[in-house]
Amino acid sequence: MGKKGESFWLEDSKDEEGKPLKHLYFVISNPDIDNNALVVNMTTIKDTGRENLSCILNIGNHPEIKNKSYIRYDKARELGTAKIIELAMKKIIIPKKDLDPTVLKRIQEGAKKPGALQGKFKKYFSYF
Repeated sequence: MGKKGESFWLEDSKDEEGKPLKHLYFVISNPDIDNNALVVNMTTIKDTGRENLSCILNIGNHPEIKNKSYIRYDKARELGTAKIIELAMKKIIIPKKDLDPTVLKRIQEGAKKPGALQGKFKKYFSYF
């Protein structure tokens, strides 16, 4: 686990009532020299006008997508491959089908758009 193109569900936040929320995450880079990879999640478009629509995903782009969604580049994170494996073994991460290479490329291209990612994550462009 932790290879470019992989996807998984991760419980990563809580709603207003304190109920756990999970999001679908995608590994969009190969691991760097420290075995960390760049991961991003997606969420449903709610037309609030605040969404970063650099990369929109539709039903059919991945089997787990049930609504028109967008990549939350503002929630990108660096995860170590060992941590991903550990969380999967603990069933905190639920692995899903890998991304189609063309969809992965769209997500990576969206990450390169101005203002999509925090500067500290741009080093992963060379691991795409």
